[in-house]
Amino acid sequence: MNKQTLYLGGAVVVLLLIYLLLKTTSVPTAQVQYLVDIDTSEVTEVTIYHDGTTVTLQNDAGEWMVTNPYTYRANLGFVVTLLQKLGDMRLESEVTHNADRWAEFEVDTSGTRITVHQGNRRDDFIIGKTATGYRQSYARLEGENTVYLIRGSYGSAVNRTADNWRDKAIADFEQDDVLRIVTEDFEILKQGEEEWQVTPARGESFAGDNTAVRRVTGALARLRTADFPEAADYEDVNWDRPDNEVTVELASGDSRTIRFYQDENQDNRYFVKYGNVETVYRVFRGGGQPGIPGCGRPRG
Repeated sequence: MNKQTLYLGGAVVVLLLIYLLLKTTSVPTAQVQYLVDIDTSEVTEVTIYHDGTTVTLQNDAGEWMVTNPYTYRANLGFVVTLLQKLGDMRLESEVTHNADRWAEFEVDTSGTRITVHQGNRRDDFIIGKTATGYRQSYARLEGENTVYLIRGSYGSAVNRTADNWRDKAIADFEQDDVLRIVTEDFEILKQGEEEWQVTPARGESFAGDNTAVRRVTGALARLRTADFPEAADYEDVNWDRPDNEVTVELASGDSRTIRFYQDENQDNRYFVKYGNVETVYRVFRGGGQPGIPGCGRPRG
């Protein structure tokens, strides 16, 4: 082996050593810091104070509920979005330590104060206005002066009315569970996987069009309230005399009764009572809502 070969081999070894040295001593990346360390799987309660109102969301044995100002099932999609946002409040920079500037960034009483419970731990902080560009927001920990710039915009995720946090779904069954539908005008009975028999109140039975029946069963299963009316809105309603009533029998052997009551103040608006649920819902007659007078029956 000549000297040139030895020198070349030595150079390769040196280069390899340099490469390995650089690889094992690379520049460390900056550690990500958060306004609050939140493990979304551990959150048991979130209270939001905004614009003079207080809304509390609580995890009740795996089901999220609105527990203040009333008790009602929460919209799970909205809760998931909220937790995701709260779990990703990354600190971008410190803005000021001057408490006199809180109002400028809306991290004073004009901001949205949030309390998060994780087991025995409680964190309180205020989210202020969105920064220019809508990709960052101002925030401050309760009891501290420092105003931070955090990643993300939070307005639509946290500033909802109490009613908007409620789950607007009325029905609690799946479309494929429907076996029979009974109204004053007709009966629909499932005969097979995609076979239905329709029996009018007057007239002979006929084979129902599967597509049309699926529209009816789907609309019933996806029935949602437009809003949650106040008691004053329906104080004149005679709950003993619905304008129409739909009974849905399910594969489980259970049944659900949906009652519609005409709103005397608006022709296309109805109040709804669902089974034994005390809540009064409000729906609008549009797109052929099933069970509402005048919507017709599934065609043959």
